[in-house]
Amino acid sequence: MAHPWLHVALFMDTLGLLLLGIGLFSSQWVCFLIVLTMSFSRIQKLGAWAIFLDSLVTVIIYTFAILNAYHLA
Repeated sequence: MAHPWLHVALFMDTLGLLLLGIGLFSSQWVCFLIVLTMSFSRIQKLGAWAIFLDSLVTVIIYTFAILNAYHLA
């Protein structure tokens, strides 16, 4: 590990993949499958704009899944 904060990033990545795996067993599995597919795609290698777009789409999909699951909208 080159930097001590990489442990935190590894923990957050592992936690995020665990939550995606749990989300696949919910009624909103399609949303979580889309996010999982985007996380394993190579789009992040295209630059900062691709990382921003991936993050934005992920937040929108998570928000939709939470609002739809708990009927908040």
